[in-house]
Amino acid sequence: MRLSLDAIRDNLSSYYGTPFVPGSFGANPIKGVLQTSNGTVLDARMRYKNYNVSDAQLSSASYQPTLTFTWQPTTNVSITEQAYYYHAGRSWENAETYTFLGPNNGQVDANGNPIPGNVIARDRFHVFHNQNLAGTA
Repeated sequence: MRLSLDAIRDNLSSYYGTPFVPGSFGANPIKGVLQTSNGTVLDARMRYKNYNVSDAQLSSASYQPTLTFTWQPTTNVSITEQAYYYHAGRSWENAETYTFLGPNNGQVDANGNPIPGNVIARDRFHVFHNQNLAGTA
C-alpha cells in the first residue's frame, strides 16, 4: 500500500508587460527591442509600470491524495487499484488586456461618460473555479 499527495499552490504575478503606444505618443521609444509595422512603440517611461488593476488576484491551489493498493498473488500476476481525490480552486480577478486610447478616441465608460485621451484602457476578467473529483482506477 502506498499513499501519495500531489499539491501545488500558485500566487501569480499581476505584471503582464508594457502596452504598445503610437509613435507620436511615445516620447522615449525603446530601440532595438521590438519593431512593429504599424508604428507603435514601447515607451521607456511606461516600462515596468504595472497596468493591471490594483486589486488583482491570481491564485490557484490543487491537491490530489492517491492511495494505491498492489497485491501480487503469484510472481507473474499483480493486481493494482488506486483510489484518489482531486480538488482544485482557482481565483482570477484582473485585467487581461491593456489598450492605449489616443485623443478623441470616441470611447465611453460604463456610465456613458467620454474617456479622456492618452490613457490605458483595461478589461476586467473574473474566474472563480472549484473542482472536486473522486474516483478509482
